Amino acid sequence: VFMPEEPVLKFKNFQYKFTCPAVMYADFEAYSISMSEKVGPKSSNIAEQKPTGFGYIIVSEHDKLRKPLKVYRGRDAAEMFVQCLMNECYDIENLLREVEPMVY
Repeated sequence: VFMPEEPVLKFKNFQYKFTCPAVMYADFEAYSISMSEKVGPKSSNIAEQKPTGFGYIIVSEHDKLRKPLKVYRGRDAAEMFVQCLMNECYDIENLLREVEPMVY
C-alpha cells in the first residue's frame, strides 16, 4: 500500500465553517464488581462496571441553549442519563426551530 507523503484533502476556508450550536460534556461514575468469566479462548471478563451517577453540562455561544451543570446519583443512573439526554435534545431542537427577526 502506497500512502501519499502530502495529505490529499485539506480544509483551508475556515471562515466558511459552521459552528456547533451546543455541545454536551458528560461523565459517568461507576463501581466495579469483580468477576471471572471466560468469553473466548484467549479472553475473559474480570470486572463488571455498574453506573452510579453522572454529571453533564451544555455549553453554547447562545444564551438560550446554555444549561448549568446537572448531577444525578442513583441505581438507575444509565436510564436517567438517556432520559435527560433525550429531553435536552428535544429542548435544543425546539429552540433551534424558533424563528426570530434579524437584529440590525
